[in-house]
Amino acid sequence: MDASTLFSLFALVLLGSLLIRLWKRRSQRLDGVVARTHLWKWRPVTWVYLASFFGMSLFWLQRLPPVLAETVPPTLPPTQTVHPPRTALPTLPPTATPHPTATPLTIPTTGVVWNPTGEGVYLWQAPGQTILTWVKNGAVIRFLEAWEPYGGQAWAQVAFQDQTGWVDAAKLLRVTIPKTGLVVVAGEGSFLYTQPQGQPLTWLTPGTPVKVISPSEIIAPGWVQVSLPNQEAGWVQEIRLQTLIP
Repeated sequence: MDASTLFSLFALVLLGSLLIRLWKRRSQRLDGVVARTHLWKWRPVTWVYLASFFGMSLFWLQRLPPVLAETVPPTLPPTQTVHPPRTALPTLPPTATPHPTATPLTIPTTGVVWNPTGEGVYLWQAPGQTILTWVKNGAVIRFLEAWEPYGGQAWAQVAFQDQTGWVDAAKLLRVTIPKTGLVVVAGEGSFLYTQPQGQPLTWLTPGTPVKVISPSEIIAPGWVQVSLPNQEAGWVQEIRLQTLIP
């Protein structure tokens, strides 16, 4: 209990005592016992009572504004409506157009000996050094994908039958085996004709590789339309051809 509370209780007790004394005096006046009284004739105790009462009143009047301020609830500001933030739509990156995958070029390893100025070529152990064997036109070889310059020419390393050697690359043809097979001119050679039983165009030496364009069993039985390595086309008798690789 603090000092202000004790002072208030003490003032209330004095005020109560003062009221009781005043009530008694009033009763005495009514009975004719006590005559008129004046303020300066009051007892000191009465003045103490009055001073305590006015002191208590002044004390509470001084404390009244803070009490009211404490009891009045604070005025809250108006509630603002909170809007959720707008979610921005993500910007999608442009879709990249896939480029078609390039198909790797398959280089055939199969070749054919073809010497337009002769009947074949030599197979050398090394370019221009030791001859291993003779390879006629139309012989099938396999490129080993090794090259060397010699005598102003490019030489290719090839495999022929069970031997490995070098040949002038200008005397070789790298071919892709067609569906009709790898075909060469056989025997002693043959003419290339304009049409079945037509005029001769050129002479084909044995081993000349040809590509069969279409057989003509209905139009001219026994004749085949072919094309040469230089893209020249004509007709050859079927019996003059030999299929090396079907």
